[in-house]
Formats: sequence, structure tokens, C-alpha cells
Amino acid sequence: MAGDEDVSERDRADDAARGRARHIGRRTAHPDPAGSRPTADRQPSEAEVGGVVAEPADASPEVVARLRQMCLGLPEAYEERAWVGLRWRIRTHTFAHVLTVEAGWPPAYAQAAARKLSGTSYMRAPLAQVATIEFLPVCLQRGYLKAAFGDSQARVVTESEGEVEVDAILPLTPGKIYSTSAVQWKGNAVFASNDLEPLIHLPVGQPADAVHLNRDLEKVAAFYHTKGYMTARITPKAVLDDEHSTVRYDLNVVEGDQFKMGELEIIGLDSQAKARLVAAWKLPEGDPYNTEYPRRFLNEQSRLIPAAIPWEIGIHEAVNDRDKTVDVTIRFSSK
Repeated sequence: MAGDEDVSERDRADDAARGRARHIGRRTAHPDPAGSRPTADRQPSEAEVGGVVAEPADASPEVVARLRQMCLGLPEAYEERAWVGLRWRIRTHTFAHVLTVEAGWPPAYAQAAARKLSGTSYMRAPLAQVATIEFLPVCLQRGYLKAAFGDSQARVVTESEGEVEVDAILPLTPGKIYSTSAVQWKGNAVFASNDLEPLIHLPVGQPADAVHLNRDLEKVAAFYHTKGYMTARITPKAVLDDEHSTVRYDLNVVEGDQFKMGELEIIGLDSQAKARLVAAWKLPEGDPYNTEYPRRFLNEQSRLIPAAIPWEIGIHEAVNDRDKTVDVTIRFSSK
């Protein structure tokens, strides 16, 4: 759960990162000729305040339930999917975000979790966390897929009255380097394996970069989102061949249901400007949803947005698991 000191940094990190999974908000938005600037930030409609996201978060149900009870008890708080996990916001301010950090990814959150320990009390548990989050990915990037850190040890450096300064020693067993032998897709039907392969960067015969693979799989999920498969998940399984020091990755795809375009809501403009934008929207209700369309729409239709006011534009996708639709809210706020 993000503390106040981390909120602005994590807001930026989350909005930057969510584009990797959703194609909304990752790249810096370029001001259009009318001076508008789309962002992933937005404020909820009245119907959303206090709402609960149907899709499970990337965290244990027990943790999510406890956070949800606390967060949604606050005035105007609402819950939404982040690019991974769930976050809770009041207006455009994220005050809590729950997700799983694994093998140093996502890096912004891994670095926040592994704060500098210099000057802090020596404890094995935080050191083990730092080793897993901060150091292990360095090994995984280079093909040391069985790298493991042992229990930390303390070596006394200085000792004075009431205080002992120690160096922490983290023993590493790197193991052998594994090279990629093959990448196999399983469970994919919407896209052929030939269409997905260019998104994966694991050259055969080269050391397997497990960290880069995780990033590539997020791009694959984003690719599925452009066709409306909003809950698509790709899980890698490493099949190690110790004799030949190679690894074959089986990429297991669960495509899920296809979501359709739901309702479009435009907030913050006068009735005439709103009507012009609604008329120009070309993704009708019932058509397969495309996560890339809202931002492309705003860039292409910037001339319809009143140019006299500098706008902050927020795009929000409400994924409705029950009826398999995505409602889009575009909120205009003057800067």
C-alpha cells in the first residue's frame, strides 16, 4: 500500500507502466494542435464511486479484501484496474495500489520495495527481499535461471558503545547459464503463433533473458487487448535441460472472452462540443473493443475540441465482467 511520500512517484510510474499492458498512458502524450493532452488520469462518474472491479487483482484475495474495505470507506474513493493489480483513487489521486512484485518487475515498484538499507537495523528478512527484488533480476537477465541467494551474514566493521556497524554479506550461487532452445505457444487461437512470435525477444542459442521475457509478455497481452480480449493472460513455463544448459519456454495463453464496446461518456465539455465528439466516435456499441482506439480518436479529432482552454484529458476504461463490455469515459478538465 503506497504511503503519502510515494504517491506522486507511483502515480507517474503506474500511468507510465499501464500503457505496456493497456496501450493507454505509457507514452508521453504529445499536445495536439488544440492544446489538449490525453492522460490516463481521470475522475470517476458518480456511478463509479465506491464501485468494485470484477476481475481479480494480482494479489491474494485476502489482502485485496482488507484493502478494499478500508479504501472504499473513504469519501469519493473508487477502485479500478491498474496495468497490473488494483489501485484506489480519489479523483485523480492514487492513494493505494496493490500488486505482486516478482523478479524485479515492475521495476518502479521493485525499487520502491527495496529501499536502501544503509544506516538501518540489520535484519535478514529485508535483506532477503532486497536480494530477490534488486539483485536476482541481474542474474536472470543473463541466463542464470537457477541463481539463488543464501542467508545473509553480518561482518562487524566498527563497534562503539551501544552500536555496532556491520557489512551485510549475501552469498550467491549463480549456477550455470541457460541458453534459449525454443519458444512454444500453447492455447492461442485468436492470433496465430507466427503473429505473436515477433513480440518475443529470446534469440535461440543466446542466454535466456527472463526479465525481458516478462516485459514482452505484457506487450502480448496488450496486443490481445486491441481485439477486445481484456482478460488475456500469458504464463511462461521454463523447461530446463541441465545436460545441455538450455531452456525451452512454453508460453501458455488463456485468451478469455472477447469484450465489446459499451457506453461512451464524455464529461467536462459544453453540449455542442460533446455532441460533435460523440458523432465522430466510430467504435459502435457491440463491436469488439480496441484499447488503442480512444487515444487515436482524440488525436485524430483534436480539431473538434475547444482550443481556447488548455485541457487535461483523462481516459478511463470500465471493464464489465458480467456483460463483457467496456464502458469508456473521457473527462475534460481545464488545467
